[in-house]
Amino acid sequence: MSKEEFLTILEHGLASLPPEERQEALRYYREYIEDGVEAGRSEEEVVASLDPPGELSLKLCREAAFSRAAKRPTPRNTWRALAAVFGVLSLPVTLPVALCLVVAALCVLIAAAAVIISAGAVIAAAVAAAIVMGVRAIWMLGAGLLTGSAAVFTVGLALCGLAVTIFAVIALSYVIYGIWRGVGQFFRWLGAAVRKIAGKARKGGENA
Repeated sequence: MSKEEFLTILEHGLASLPPEERQEALRYYREYIEDGVEAGRSEEEVVASLDPPGELSLKLCREAAFSRAAKRPTPRNTWRALAAVFGVLSLPVTLPVALCLVVAALCVLIAAAAVIISAGAVIAAAVAAAIVMGVRAIWMLGAGLLTGSAAVFTVGLALCGLAVTIFAVIALSYVIYGIWRGVGQFFRWLGAAVRKIAGKARKGGENA
C-alpha cells in the first residue's frame, strides 16, 4: 500500500473527529512515513510496519473519545466514551467487563450529577435568601419601620447573610470543580483500563 492510499483510508476513518484533530493525525503519519523513506526504507515497507489504516482510525477515534471525556466530561463526550468501551470490548469474553465498566461509569456520572445539582440548588437558595433578606431590610428601613438598635441589628444580619452566601458560593464552586476534575480522572482511568483489557484480549486471541 502506498502512502497516499494509506492516508486516504485513514482520513476517511477519521471523519468523525474535529478537522484540527484529523489533520494533526494525518500530518503525523505523513511525516512518519516520509521520515522512514528518508532513512532508506521503501514507502510500502514503512506503511506495512503500521497498523492497517482502518484499525488505526478506530483506535485514534477511541483515544480521542476518552481524551475529550477526560478533559470535558459533558453528556455528549461521556456517551461517546461509553460507546468506545463497547467498541473496544466487543468480544464475548470481554463483553461482561464492558458492561461492568459502563455501569460503573454511569453510577459515577449519576452520583456526580446529583452532587452538582444539589450544590447548585444550595447556591441558588442561599443567593435567593440573601437577596430577600437584603431587600426586606432596605424596605423596612426606608419605610421607617426600624430605628435605632433594631435597624443596626437588621442591617448587620443582612450583611452577615450576604457574607455567608458569598462563602457558600465559593466553597460549593470548589466542590463542583473538584467533582468535575474527578470525573475527568475517572475517564482517564477508564480509557487506560479499556486499552489494557483490550490488549490482553487481543494477545490471547493471537495465541489461541
